[in-house]
Amino acid sequence: MARTKSAENAKDPATGRPLPDGVSCRGPKQYRARKLVNGQRIIRTFDTARLARAWLEETSVKIREGRHIDVRALDGLMLRTLIERYRDECMAHRDADRTGHIPALLRDPIADLKLSRLTVPAVRGFRDRQGKDLAAATVVKRLNLLASILNHAMSEWDVPLSLNPASGRMIKRPTGADRKRNRRLQEDAPESPMPPLPPNMTEASEYDRLLAAVTSESHAVHLHVAARTGNASTPCTWPERQHRWPASE
Repeated sequence: MARTKSAENAKDPATGRPLPDGVSCRGPKQYRARKLVNGQRIIRTFDTARLARAWLEETSVKIREGRHIDVRALDGLMLRTLIERYRDECMAHRDADRTGHIPALLRDPIADLKLSRLTVPAVRGFRDRQGKDLAAATVVKRLNLLASILNHAMSEWDVPLSLNPASGRMIKRPTGADRKRNRRLQEDAPESPMPPLPPNMTEASEYDRLLAAVTSESHAVHLHVAARTGNASTPCTWPERQHRWPASE
């Protein structure tokens, strides 16, 4: 009877095929993979037998190459802990971030994730939630701050993250964050009072009005005086020009 039960458990109920070594099925979408690492058994559960087998193979390769990281240590760490520690130890002179961006990170649901569940999709969700009400530049600032916290935790606090899920390589930043505010000449844009147009002009765009202003006599006099006196901020009228310049000139 026990032999029959063992044979049934060795088959994948979804496909009827034999399960890989080290994989057992506990029910629908509950495929348990077991691996012995340094005398300790590591267990992970996956939706399919194929994913469980892929994890076993990847873990075996990492063990052989010395790259295996026991992520069980990440189960006991919350992202909130890293954010608060970074705030207290590394941001003593960054008051704006301490009172603005850090509280925003702590208010978001991402702060209550275990580090073992801090994945790229989780950070992508953080980005999208922030982007609903905030400017792109603010969202980028907070993503970069989160990436800096995780980098510091990996390099200085020995947090065994295999990658930084908030880095620019993993998470696309919102577009338009580096957009400069440039004012261009446009039709019908509000403008300051300009000198009257030449007689041959009846309608003019902003460009035409600006061109008329810089070619006017009063503008030319102002530029000439500014060049001689070194003061471009003080306008000079034509009588003042006659008073300042010697007759020989």
